[in-house]
Amino acid sequence: MSNPYVELTKIMEQRGATLNGYDLEVAKVINLSPLTIKVGEVDVSVNLSVNTLMLIDAKVDEIITEETGLKEALKSILKAVLIEVGDFVIVQRVGNNFYILGKVVEI
Repeated sequence: MSNPYVELTKIMEQRGATLNGYDLEVAKVINLSPLTIKVGEVDVSVNLSVNTLMLIDAKVDEIITEETGLKEALKSILKAVLIEVGDFVIVQRVGNNFYILGKVVEI
């Protein structure tokens, strides 16, 4: 005779698994216009959402200022945030939508 608690646990695990969402995934940026990422072996260019800061066209070198420290800080911040072709991003899938949460790098 099987243990009813073990059977109940199995049923709970099966039912819970059907309600779980997708895992976070690492995707590679393969194009910026239109924005296209590669998730696994699939290229995704529709139903993408991203923080607009990641795509701004900022040219820090063209900023005229005597504050070199400020300019260097801006360069560092933008390099950490802006996405470029070849960068890796963390993506959360919700239904058929893909949300790019941020840029990721290996350390």
